[in-house]
Amino acid sequence: MAAPAPQRVGLLGGSFDPPHLGHLWMAREARRHWQLDAVWLLPAFQPPHKAVVAPYADRAAMARLLAAAEPWLEVDESEAARGGASYTLDTVRALKARHGPALQFALILGADSLAELASWHEPEQLCAEIELLVLAREGAAPAASRWPHRLAASGLHPAQSRLIRACLAAGRPTPWLPPNVAAYIAQAGLYRRRGAGDTHGEEAG
Repeated sequence: MAAPAPQRVGLLGGSFDPPHLGHLWMAREARRHWQLDAVWLLPAFQPPHKAVVAPYADRAAMARLLAAAEPWLEVDESEAARGGASYTLDTVRALKARHGPALQFALILGADSLAELASWHEPEQLCAEIELLVLAREGAAPAASRWPHRLAASGLHPAQSRLIRACLAAGRPTPWLPPNVAAYIAQAGLYRRRGAGDTHGEEAG
């Protein structure tokens, strides 16, 4: 009897500070475009190029609340278990070693992240380890890239973690958070103060 075909799993990494409807949109769009069996959210334990505001435990808990919207969406906490700086290459290699041929992984990126891939940790090795699935805004041709990838045009969701944190710090409502994530933030008292700046780089979001 032939072995069953491996499941296709998309990996969507980020700081998830906080997770929002834009992340959920990316997961849904990637699953639709590339017929993925599942999408795993990978909250970064210690993003290499970004200062996070909320502790990892809160960001992971909020990611699980976001994932509750879809049965095919899960949260993998490999980066917390490993500790230290969260490099996507290390995470991909660990997941492939753990799951073997039963799962076939692909990395989900926005076109902006693809443009910054040269700043990531060992990008050549990352591209050799995993397929890149890139979502680009409809009508906007992304810049030419040296990195092999599959491209799909899609809509553009306006949610940005930086803007959400600014709204929350100012006490203004934002439509970009699922109700369960917004309730968690309110109960935990997250993002109440200003000063939550972002820098561009690996694991944006």
